[in-house]
Amino acid sequence: MYLLSTARAELRFFRTVEEAQYEGYAILSHVWNEKEQTFAETNTIARECEATGANPRDHSFDKVRESCLIAERYGHKWIWNDACCIDKGSSSELSEAINSMFTWYARAEVCYAYLQDVPSSCRLDLAVSSQRPDSQSEFELSKWFTRGWTLQELLAPTQVVFLSQDWEVIGTKAHLAALLEKITMIPRAVLTLDKDIRDISVASRMSWSTGRATTRTEDEAYCLMGIFDINMPTLYGEGRKAFQRLQEEIMRKTADTTLFAWSELVFNLRAVDLIRPEDPLGADGVRYDKSCLFLLASKPGDFRASSNVEFAPDAMQILCNVTEDTKSTANVVAPLAGPSTQRPTFTITPFGIDAHLPVVKIRNITVAVLFASREGEQLGLFLSALRSDSTPPLYYPCVCTKAGMWPARLAALSSILREAPEYRRQLIAAPWLDICFAHTPPSSIILRPLPTMILFPEHAARPSSYYIPPRFLISGRPPVWLEPLPPPTGYSSPNGDAPPIAFALGRDVEVFLGLCTAPGAGAEDAGSTSHWVNVRRPGRGRYELDGPPTHECSQHHIEEWADWKKEFEVEADRHVVRITFAFIPSPVNPTTTCMLTGLDYERIVRAHSTSPYSPYVLRQVGRRRLKPTWWYNE
Repeated sequence: MYLLSTARAELRFFRTVEEAQYEGYAILSHVWNEKEQTFAETNTIARECEATGANPRDHSFDKVRESCLIAERYGHKWIWNDACCIDKGSSSELSEAINSMFTWYARAEVCYAYLQDVPSSCRLDLAVSSQRPDSQSEFELSKWFTRGWTLQELLAPTQVVFLSQDWEVIGTKAHLAALLEKITMIPRAVLTLDKDIRDISVASRMSWSTGRATTRTEDEAYCLMGIFDINMPTLYGEGRKAFQRLQEEIMRKTADTTLFAWSELVFNLRAVDLIRPEDPLGADGVRYDKSCLFLLASKPGDFRASSNVEFAPDAMQILCNVTEDTKSTANVVAPLAGPSTQRPTFTITPFGIDAHLPVVKIRNITVAVLFASREGEQLGLFLSALRSDSTPPLYYPCVCTKAGMWPARLAALSSILREAPEYRRQLIAAPWLDICFAHTPPSSIILRPLPTMILFPEHAARPSSYYIPPRFLISGRPPVWLEPLPPPTGYSSPNGDAPPIAFALGRDVEVFLGLCTAPGAGAEDAGSTSHWVNVRRPGRGRYELDGPPTHECSQHHIEEWADWKKEFEVEADRHVVRITFAFIPSPVNPTTTCMLTGLDYERIVRAHSTSPYSPYVLRQVGRRRLKPTWWYNE
């Protein structure tokens, strides 16, 4: 490595970092300007001054000269500056420097962090700044905290001294730890060296880099290599593949499965029984893309909500054996199924990422156990297997239905322990399985966030047309539930109304929730908007809409129903389905939103030659698909 002499700003080569550490050196951290003194320019200045006898430091750029002066003032003979101490004309030297940089910062006696946008007059009231998140000083707004490379320059050195634009001391990392924690979200114990960075989960360390920018896309990954103790070749031009390679190297080096716990939301199987989330990012103008279907994240920003995700290697005991006879002890922890010696493993293959993980199945939902937790909530990864020529089949970390693939990744595993009694009929276990995660998306991928006309509990305060609470809060507890369908095609309305929201209710019924703006069409005030509900038998196949849905204003407007309640009847081949919907005005937005309060579903078998005590009927009753009172002979 090359170091600058603080007395003359001349370069000297040290064969190893240990050799440089023996003599002792300081290091400079800064945000690059458009023009910085380079390695070649430093040598040129030295040669020119050699002929005249001048001191090269006096002819160097301001930043180089001032950094040498302050390091010399505090007794340092050598200083390292990434702008002029790396020969960037040599790709091998540049790659070696990037792979060694974290070590160089860690071995330095002190790191001077130069904040060129913070004046010396900036005074920090540490008590107020740490307690008032809305109070931001010039120090907190410094560009230095928004750059990717400065993250390792804050973490690696034992001593960091912050300097103002006039090269005056602002404070040290230890002195400003509380304020730095507020700015960077890095725990104070890490900044004060009371906690080793290796004890922090991979997901949490990844979250520290969100909101930081780099000039080159590849540097998003390269600036994190030292934080994860990773060495790999630098290949400028590969783009976001660098971040993929970084995660693959982390996966090979550690068993920390929080690497896969990146997502905005964690879905509770009990609280949101639809398991079809509204698109929260879409509401902010950001759309999901295909990258949400992969095991590895596409960019550091995917970890922005993972700062409180912890690695839980003892999560071998996160599920319990729940049966009808042990409901009272449903929260008692018992070991997972399988030998205790099993551990999660991951291997890169040409087909995908082979994983060995415990998997739990409940109803039609499959969840892989991640040895991770967020605020005490154990996390799992939704699994969806699609048809594939490979063996075993390829899995995607999402929820998949006939209507499409839904960008729901993380599940709250403890909700399985609190499942409704009707699902506590069998032993719940998590056997270890070998699964393969796909590298690439399926060819016929359909990502379907729910229409914005539907609200869920966490968004109840926002205006919308319909609000559907969690299933366990709906009276009637139907044996089947609403499954969103693609928007109806070919829908047209004389009033220009938007297409209704389409649902499948089991295999027998399609349900439509819409808005009608026909003038005076049964609403209380002529010309006002009315909510309508209609049901019908499915078309040619399951989940295939047979033509555009319609409604009769006089029959289907919710506001015109007695007590906002109505029964529908749908004729099927050998049975009849009776459905009763009940609504009330939403307590939050009563003028615009209808809230579903009841859904009573009856499936009545019409069997011409079947006894009510036939094995088929008794079997259906035993499976709770039918009630004996629902059955009759014609």
